[in-house]
Amino acid sequence: MGILNVVFLALLLGTAILTYLWPEHLPAFHLTWKAAQMLIMNLLSALLLLGFFHKSVTPPWRAAFATMALIVMVESVLMTGVWY
Repeated sequence: MGILNVVFLALLLGTAILTYLWPEHLPAFHLTWKAAQMLIMNLLSALLLLGFFHKSVTPPWRAAFATMALIVMVESVLMTGVWY
């Protein structure tokens, strides 16, 4: 589980840096600015779901992680419908 956290965090930070600091490089990865923002939201949701699946997390925090992941997923879906 730990390696997945590191991989998703690296992907999230790399995508955020690419999107907000060097947006001119997005076409090299076949991404638009809006698609990169959706990717950031999906990676954030995946990180929150990984937090939900950790066994060392107490039940109230697991519920919070699941709720936050659901909110981010729904927001991503709603924004996709508005943008595309």
